[in-house]
Amino acid sequence: LSPGIEELIQKLKANHKHVYLISGGFRQMINPVASILGIPQENIFANELLFGSSGQFLGFDENEYTSRSGGKATAVQQIKKVCHTLV
Repeated sequence: LSPGIEELIQKLKANHKHVYLISGGFRQMINPVASILGIPQENIFANELLFGSSGQFLGFDENEYTSRSGGKATAVQQIKKVCHTLV
């Protein structure tokens, strides 16, 4: 984790701010970091690896915003839409 990130997130939450994590990485690796930081699963935008019932790699979830070019910006736009409905 980057130095100071835990403190920053604590301050944001103390000021009643919603915290999101947007990554081009994979949920399987991002989820533990988000858990350490106290970021809820529904506030994570990341790619998801897909596996079959016998463990074979099937690909990734193409429905995730971050699975395509410009996906992080699209995720930010979605967050802005959701935040407007929370106000």
